[in-house]
Amino acid sequence: MSDTYLKYNEKILKFDEKILLKKTESPTHEGTFLQKWVSNSGYERPIIGYSIFVDKSNNDDVFCGGAFSGKYDDVSIGGIIKFKNNGVLDSSFYTNWPFSDTYTFKMCMDYSVNKLVVGGNLANRVIYKIDPITGANYSSFNQSAYRTAPLNDVVMDSNGNVYACGGSDEHWILTPTGKPIPPWSSAIFNGAQRTQSALPGAEPSTLYIGGDWTSFRGESWPYFLKSTYDASIIKSYAAQSLINGVVNHMIFDPSNNMILCGQFTTVGGQTKNRIVKLLDGSTGIDTSFDISVGFNGTVRRMALDVSLNRLYCVGDFTSYANNTRNRIIALNLQTGAIDNSFDVSNGFNLTLYDIAIGSDNKVYIAGGGAGFLKYGNKVLGPFVRLNSDGSNDTYTPNDLI
Repeated sequence: MSDTYLKYNEKILKFDEKILLKKTESPTHEGTFLQKWVSNSGYERPIIGYSIFVDKSNNDDVFCGGAFSGKYDDVSIGGIIKFKNNGVLDSSFYTNWPFSDTYTFKMCMDYSVNKLVVGGNLANRVIYKIDPITGANYSSFNQSAYRTAPLNDVVMDSNGNVYACGGSDEHWILTPTGKPIPPWSSAIFNGAQRTQSALPGAEPSTLYIGGDWTSFRGESWPYFLKSTYDASIIKSYAAQSLINGVVNHMIFDPSNNMILCGQFTTVGGQTKNRIVKLLDGSTGIDTSFDISVGFNGTVRRMALDVSLNRLYCVGDFTSYANNTRNRIIALNLQTGAIDNSFDVSNGFNLTLYDIAIGSDNKVYIAGGGAGFLKYGNKVLGPFVRLNSDGSNDTYTPNDLI
């Protein structure tokens, strides 16, 4: 096993395949339980949390996705697992996907039919709609015709269409029944260039796309663009050389300003290390969102908590504006200043890939690598829940085996 483990606040639990911990008879929200480990199963792959989705419409049920397989408390799992808000496994949910080659990279909900949209590398497919109660495949969504290059993100628009973002020419707009909207079913990006994320535009039938490509339909237009549904670049919006590096994620703030994060270091010729806020409807930079020198490493994902006026960022970084912040931070949504009321102390020591906010301002995180950690009496990683002050919550859905 690797000697690299996910840590939070310098608390760590190294994994020993031969250890067997005892499960108490009454798991509780207070974190007084330890789940059972199966000592002879081993791992088919390193356990990494890539995605976490909180269903606010259904009591904050939590769907955890990543690269894992085996059992949880003697229940077979693979690629995706569901927990109730109190951290107890929902054993009635099961996808029945093969354990090998199953990775869940991102999830969202299609509330028009109440189905979970899952993207990744999933049982010889890259996208499914599944029942969020049972995990059964939703047969009205045709996911059988697509290639197997993994998807990096899945995003819904207000019309029920799905933006499927991936590599090796895999970027589509799919109708609510899974039919590709031409010409997105053909090669839009060249070779292994990937789209990392998409975002519906405020205008009808428009979208923003971010990724690591350098050309779009044969035209040099790297990393970020605005497009119509017929895959025509809206050139009046953004210049070809607006951003100098990979865009991983995009979100709108309540004022319809767009926030982008990724690996870039300049935007519009200005130094903007890995994050920038663009003004509503334009590519003008919001200078009131002052990031100083920004991040020193990749920002992979963001989440808003408007009620607390916060922008959360997670990734590989270890500092922001010359302040140590290991892989997670909360920023003031208007000013970009560090929100020190979210105190994560020493933070995490491995990459964080995803973040979601619950109805009660809890912060859900996916990340890590092989092995597990422990914080006090609570097992952490690859899925962690923090309180809104940055302290570790007692929710502990992490003993994937």
